[in-house]
Amino acid sequence: MIDNDPAILSGMEALLENWGLEVVAARDPAEPCVAAALERKPAMAIVDYQLDDGLTGEAAIAALRARADYDLPAMVITADRSEETKARLGAFSLPILNKPVKPAQLRALLRQRDVL
Repeated sequence: MIDNDPAILSGMEALLENWGLEVVAARDPAEPCVAAALERKPAMAIVDYQLDDGLTGEAAIAALRARADYDLPAMVITADRSEETKARLGAFSLPILNKPVKPAQLRALLRQRDVL
């Protein structure tokens, strides 16, 4: 889970752990804990669309996938509901969940991806 908002990161981490998932939470994809997590082949990367320093979710996911030695499943969460953003993420075939994230939608997507 990567999100630059500490409150969202903490809330999502608690929710996912409550579902029995092991979670690595980071504010930036360059954090050392992310590199360590990639070595263990996570089942899913959940990445915020608007990160710090102009980094976007799809760029962060591309960087994570380049560092991983497998096709890392990923999804983007965002408060940006613009058609431009939907089209941009759609071009990368990334599932999108809008903020505030509804736990039932997240759970359904995780089940669909065989994470739960």
